Amino acid sequence: MLSEEDLAVADLAYEAAFDPSLWPQLVNRMRTLLEGSQVGLILPGPEDEHDRFFSTLDPDWVRRYIEHYESVDPHILPHMTKAPLRRFYFLREIVACDVVLASEFWNDWARPQGLRHDAAIAWGFEHASPREFSGLSFWREHGARVSDAEDLARVARVVPHVDRAVRLRRRVGALRAERDALEAVLDEIPAATLLVDSHGRVRHANRAALRLAAKEDGFRLTRLGVEAATDEETRELQRAVADGISGASGKAFSRHEVLRLRRPSGAEPFEALVTPIIVGSQDPDAASTAVFVSDPATELRPPVQVLRKLWRLSRAEAALALEIGCGRTICEAAERLGIRESTARSTLKSVFAKMGVSRQAELVRRLAQGVAGIGNGGNESA
Repeated sequence: MLSEEDLAVADLAYEAAFDPSLWPQLVNRMRTLLEGSQVGLILPGPEDEHDRFFSTLDPDWVRRYIEHYESVDPHILPHMTKAPLRRFYFLREIVACDVVLASEFWNDWARPQGLRHDAAIAWGFEHASPREFSGLSFWREHGARVSDAEDLARVARVVPHVDRAVRLRRRVGALRAERDALEAVLDEIPAATLLVDSHGRVRHANRAALRLAAKEDGFRLTRLGVEAATDEETRELQRAVADGISGASGKAFSRHEVLRLRRPSGAEPFEALVTPIIVGSQDPDAASTAVFVSDPATELRPPVQVLRKLWRLSRAEAALALEIGCGRTICEAAERLGIRESTARSTLKSVFAKMGVSRQAELVRRLAQGVAGIGNGGNESA
């Protein structure tokens, strides 16, 4: 049966799985489970690094451990390879006492802080590989009695909850990494892309969307959602978003809603497409609708090096292909590139041969439908 203090520690562990800033607080709270002890927690971090948390040790001692003494800590390798998982064990089970007492770690770092090796216990968390080892340790201080069965029983009631929180942390971390990767992919999409939740609030706007919104010309993002230039078009846009939210929840809705958003500048209107995201989530804060906005006047120009690598074009050939791909005539392209029209025509023949097309319309279609236009993040021409 968990006491109120035990429940508070368990609750804090689960909160820490979602809020990394709480791990140090958890470690300090766990120190109360075994009076007269120091608590250390090591968790896997990114790229084979580890997050380390200690209870009340002086920050300078913690820094010295991370910078040097961890590398000579005789427990680290056994922790990675020999330590039992998901149960308590004495550190002396995995490293002989004489090895520890003769080490630089013990004599220069642990003993000066009044720690006792003979009473130190640890709990090993499950990990995917030895490099991702993680664990929880309790080091008794001089003057504190050696842990007895009652002490261990109390710790054993709480630590399994910490163990579950660590596994939950790993899953949350994987989901966050997946979310970040998906958002990075969205940032590479040329069209302005918005993910909207069931309240109509924008959960994510890619780089292209932020660029369009920054123009404040017919399309803007607010605390409440997406707005157009006029109240009428804002209502129409928000109605489409509301219908998308209904569609995401399984209610009747045409798969797509399209509309045009007029611009006060007089430029050609934006084109918007609203579609539900049907993922089965019951979370009202989860994205349930996607809004795509494009600017017909924007020239999507793949990087020159992409065209060169795809079709082995020279720099001059790739530059001309980009101009033609933007809908310019051969004369307009030659003028923009500062070359003679005759040079442009001969270069275009070489482009046709390398890309396997025979007309400018085919070249434009190849650029529009191929991978060359993917991943430019909506970059605009100068």
